[in-house]
Amino acid sequence: MLIFFARKQISFGGAPKIMPLVNRARPSEKTDPNFLKNVFLFRDLPAVDLKTLTQAVKLVSFPKDTPIFYEGEHGEVMYIIKSGLVKIHRTAGDGRSKTLALLRQGDIFGEMSLLTDRGRTASAATVTACDLLLMDKGVLSALLKKKPDISFKIMQTLCERLAHADRQIKALALGNSRARIADMILFLADEFGQKDVIQIHLIHQDIADLAGVSRETVTKLFGEFQDEGAIKFSSKEIRILSREKLRKWTL
Repeated sequence: MLIFFARKQISFGGAPKIMPLVNRARPSEKTDPNFLKNVFLFRDLPAVDLKTLTQAVKLVSFPKDTPIFYEGEHGEVMYIIKSGLVKIHRTAGDGRSKTLALLRQGDIFGEMSLLTDRGRTASAATVTACDLLLMDKGVLSALLKKKPDISFKIMQTLCERLAHADRQIKALALGNSRARIADMILFLADEFGQKDVIQIHLIHQDIADLAGVSRETVTKLFGEFQDEGAIKFSSKEIRILSREKLRKWTL
């Protein structure tokens, strides 16, 4: 995959910083100046810094099912999801993929390699078509120096991800596929659902990668869950009919 670099100067109240802009996909026409103020990391920034930040980031569009970066790559940018769904995943030696997280509008990813100078610890790919804001390492460093409280917000984000990872580990420890799939449906409802209706577009393979089971197992158990009155599903949504049954299967 080709990477093209441009250079631009940016400053947060100090000496200009040289920032490389990375374009891995089709550039979008413009960045919404009002979007960043609703992102958790930046919501407390004054208007002048938000304006500077808006000018510093680059908005690009990715089609669905498109790799964004791969595990082990050197990271030069952090990503902010403006729209769409992104999965963070790792691939085992036998080729099996395990999805570690699903991220949505307003979430950030790719920041760890910028802060540690290590390679990417996992791969990222789009699940749906996505608009992503790309923030260069130099811009992030300049911002952290001026607004160190953002470092605390990054730590909060990492702690939330650790909590999610802990839930995944516990789910894997459940041992049986029925418990894993039931727990994953409850998780998706809690994180992405509205009134127990999950309308994010996930195919059975996506759910299999999240739960650590095969696609065939997901298809079989979804059919059983529906027959037993726990869920109703279609290509567009998963509707929970009985949380009680799903919880019972996770025990």
